[in-house]
Amino acid sequence: MKTQKITSYIENHQKRILWLAIFLFCIVVISLLAVKFFNYGYNAIDLGIYNQIFYNSTQGELFQFSIHPHSYLGDHFELFILILLPFYYIWQSSFMLLILQTVFIGLSAWPLYLIAKRKLSPTWSLIITVALLLNPFILNMNFFEFHILPFAIFLLLFTFYFYAQKKFFCFMVFSCLALLVREDVPLVIFMFGILALIEKRKWSWYLMPIIISTAWFIGAIYMTGYLNQSGSYKFLSMYGWLGGSIQEMLINIFTQPWLVIKQIFSLNNFFLVIGSCLPLAGLPFLKLKYLIPACLVFIQLLLIQTSSVIVLQTHYLSLIIPFLFIAAIYALEELNRKKQPASLIKQFILKRRLLFSTIFIAAVIYSFLTFSPIIPGIIGLFNKPKISYNTTQYEKIINNTNKNEAIVASFRFLPYISNRPHLYSLHYSFQGKKQFSEEPYEIPVDIDKIAIDFGDFLIYHLQSQNISSYKENYSTGPDRIHDLISQNNLNLSDINDSIAVYEKNADNKIVLYEIMDQPDHAINGSEAALGDAITYLGWRFINDQATKNDSLAISLFWQAQKKLADNYQIKFQAEDKNGEVIFAKYYPLGYGLLPTSHWPPDKIIKTNYWFTVPNEIQPQISQLNLRLVDIKGYMGLDGIRSAVMDITEEKIIGPDIPLPYNTL
Repeated sequence: MKTQKITSYIENHQKRILWLAIFLFCIVVISLLAVKFFNYGYNAIDLGIYNQIFYNSTQGELFQFSIHPHSYLGDHFELFILILLPFYYIWQSSFMLLILQTVFIGLSAWPLYLIAKRKLSPTWSLIITVALLLNPFILNMNFFEFHILPFAIFLLLFTFYFYAQKKFFCFMVFSCLALLVREDVPLVIFMFGILALIEKRKWSWYLMPIIISTAWFIGAIYMTGYLNQSGSYKFLSMYGWLGGSIQEMLINIFTQPWLVIKQIFSLNNFFLVIGSCLPLAGLPFLKLKYLIPACLVFIQLLLIQTSSVIVLQTHYLSLIIPFLFIAAIYALEELNRKKQPASLIKQFILKRRLLFSTIFIAAVIYSFLTFSPIIPGIIGLFNKPKISYNTTQYEKIINNTNKNEAIVASFRFLPYISNRPHLYSLHYSFQGKKQFSEEPYEIPVDIDKIAIDFGDFLIYHLQSQNISSYKENYSTGPDRIHDLISQNNLNLSDINDSIAVYEKNADNKIVLYEIMDQPDHAINGSEAALGDAITYLGWRFINDQATKNDSLAISLFWQAQKKLADNYQIKFQAEDKNGEVIFAKYYPLGYGLLPTSHWPPDKIIKTNYWFTVPNEIQPQISQLNLRLVDIKGYMGLDGIRSAVMDITEEKIIGPDIPLPYNTL
């Protein structure tokens, strides 16, 4: 009886439930994104890039940005930005972009519901719609920065809806709107034409999508090469293992097909295929025909030598997810028919329909709880003091900038100071090369400030271990940053922990390190041999003051016994009275500007640090110590899809170094 009442209520209030689900999705996600945003959790460059593009476009400089020194259309052919600009005018902020992305993703439930309603019962139509809003990969792309590609989900679902309704004009309108999103969307529209051909539609249904998408794809690829001044589509480098040009790639595909087969059927790609279908309990496998529009894009992903985890945690599935859900809808529709299906698998499921329904709902909920960023986001919401660590220093530096200043900035600053015409990324300055290019990265204007988190130098260290182009330029990176500072007459004016700012005509000139023959003052602590290459000599409070802004202001003295090839880092740790580590953070030794590979043997190296720990941890501290470490690892994403270091190996060099602990 209760089941009948619930079913009756759903049938009578379908639209209300649909729009309530969309509204709740937008409210919850935007609230969690606000926590991430206002605690400086966006540190993967893309949001900063897009905000500068949108801001400059509102100032009459369409598609212009300085982080990459050319029109953005030379990166991606995303004319859909023009459609979003009027909304951005309302509030010219990078957070507005996150709101727009969330609303469009949430609204994607509407066309999916319209598709489902034609094939399924009201209850199942709403279940599949809610499954989209709970899909972890939808939420991942929502939390990971900002991109134009997720806007295609809404448009492609409407494209299919009108395809299924056989409304050709509306189908073509939404196909053309989808083409505006990015240069790879034509791969989807092209395959719509193939689907129409398979289904024996009239010639216009297959000929028009094929012709228009082919022309758009060729034109878009040509324009990106023309506008980025390289003459080629720069993201071809993601398929560099196939060759250095389109011609080389095609030759290798046909002359060495085993390389392609090995890549496509790799274990990494197996996890990608299984993982993408897991939240739908594998239903898309039962209706492969409706995956045809996504198959070229899926092959494209399979050919990229990128971790399946990164693909699933970011926006790469944007053009595939709509068709996973469409295939699932048609699979459910077939399973609900009275006619016995031919497939043994479908017959097996049909006989156990209630069990499979339970498994499907369990898969939706399990995937949401396990793979989505919502739970980590909620934990962060109630753990705000911890994630707010060091936000005061970020705010101080950001609030002291104006839009006319030309600034070079670390990753974490970029989204918050990108409302300006002249903004440059510190990591490109360190690397010395443009993205996916051997051309030098040059800054054409005088720089007024460098907003820097020295933790970025740890990122460069890890990237040099895994990316060949980074490795080639890593050793000379500090010299390029020194040149950037000196050529623009900048001085370090403020620092707290690893967060600092260089600016012109600074009254307060802070020194990070010195190379000397003898210590300039008496030093404290015991000398310690750290392996056979470095000797730790001792410490001294900076300017005889133990603290600055609730941080431990301390000079550390070192000596290299020989010329070092490796760059070591330091790990700052706080322990409680039981000897348990309650806080730990890595710092680049010498701030990355004077790495150990640049230390002259037998000279004294003095490094000044302002170590900080979260306020709520300070009363528990019983001991502070340092470790000299050699770290290996790679960059990954955390629970809320911020970029983080994943340290896979930490080699401790010598004994721990005790620091004064009663001064914080």
